[in-house]
Amino acid sequence: MWTAIRPTEALNQGFEFASRQILPSQIRAESLVLQRQGIRIAELNLMLAFDEAKELADMPDIFHLPNTPTWFLGMSNVHGALVPVFDVAEFLNLSAMPTTNPMLLILGHDEFAAAIRINGIPRRLKFAESQRVEIDDEQCLEYSSGLYRINNENWIDFQYKILLEKMRAALVNA
Repeated sequence: MWTAIRPTEALNQGFEFASRQILPSQIRAESLVLQRQGIRIAELNLMLAFDEAKELADMPDIFHLPNTPTWFLGMSNVHGALVPVFDVAEFLNLSAMPTTNPMLLILGHDEFAAAIRINGIPRRLKFAESQRVEIDDEQCLEYSSGLYRINNENWIDFQYKILLEKMRAALVNA
């Protein structure tokens, strides 16, 4: 049975942890549940942190700029801001997969925003660090911080800033 005490007394007396209670320092990293949003670009399964994507939209009007590479789709007006739109599949020379619902995923914020075309709607992924596997594709390794086996599919932990910077440099030199 417990006795009610004033809140200030409770804060001043401290806490006793039960012997069977698990302290945060005892939790192993492998057992933590990680979450990302999964996107598909051609045959690639990519995952991003939820805060890396600003917005998901139906394909808007895209205004192509002359004398630019085919993977630079052009510029789009997103809420009054001009955002560059890229086709990652074309840039990486991946075979395009037919999709009935191409979407535009806007990454980054403010003047650092850029958009990429993805296949359909992102999905929520839950996984553990123990599901990490080795990457054997050099091209994927360049834009990835890891590869995970989730629900019998390989998902690349996508570092989009590295890829967008490489695309920006290629566009400047085109």
